[in-house]
Amino acid sequence: MIRRFQALNYRCLRYVDVTMDRFHVLVGANASGKSTLFDAIAFLGDMVRDGVPAATEKRTSNFRDLVWGGSRDKHGFQLALEFDIPAVVQRKLPETTNFDTFRYEVSVQDGEDGVGIEAERGLLMPGNAHPRVPIQRSLFPMPLEPVESIVSTRGKKGIRTIFSKSPNGKDSLYVEVADKAGKGWVTSISFGPLRSTFGNLPASPTAFPVATHLKRFLEMRIKRLFLDSEKMRAPSPPHFRHAGFSADGGSIPWQIRHLKANDRASFDQWLAHVRTTL
Repeated sequence: MIRRFQALNYRCLRYVDVTMDRFHVLVGANASGKSTLFDAIAFLGDMVRDGVPAATEKRTSNFRDLVWGGSRDKHGFQLALEFDIPAVVQRKLPETTNFDTFRYEVSVQDGEDGVGIEAERGLLMPGNAHPRVPIQRSLFPMPLEPVESIVSTRGKKGIRTIFSKSPNGKDSLYVEVADKAGKGWVTSISFGPLRSTFGNLPASPTAFPVATHLKRFLEMRIKRLFLDSEKMRAPSPPHFRHAGFSADGGSIPWQIRHLKANDRASFDQWLAHVRTTL
């Protein structure tokens, strides 16, 4: 589950640092950046799966459209996600470690050789390694003083780097199941600025159990929903009962019924969020 998201200079988001929970509702004025925040998360999934050019072209023909203000003094943006590591995956890590959080961070810049990934890191961390901003109870976005960077430039005690891409084009990979940091070195290679280190990480539940699990999450589990008000107002057909959640929202009544019948506590929590929104 995504626990924290940060964006620096992405589209209309000068700087945001959002702590998330299982259910998260963004409330804010039009053009405040709510849709942009979710697009930034989707950008990461597109980039890991398809590469920087495809992720960019899916949104615009001009990379500057993705940079805050399109200003010439800012040549790119940075994004970061923090995930809770599922217990079943944690058990594959050495018993001597206390990692329960995975952080993925990337800097995409327009440099001399064109648009590409300037820096990228995947980090295993204990949950208290990066203090999280309290969950916001006011309108989005919470005004924050912009930081210089959200991408790590060096290692920190208690935090283990699993993969990294440096500005000089070097990609380094380290297995997660080593007992100590710096051990279990796999290889050093150059994927180039257009290819994500995370996206090209070997799919190995043995050597990279956490990264493999979360790579699949980014590539396959980030879904965009475009709710259709007409289909949401219309009666929901019986065949939607077991069809899962439809992207147009037509199956919402069946999903609410299922949630209420099978998980009353979650239903009550969802209903409280709806009442807050309304």
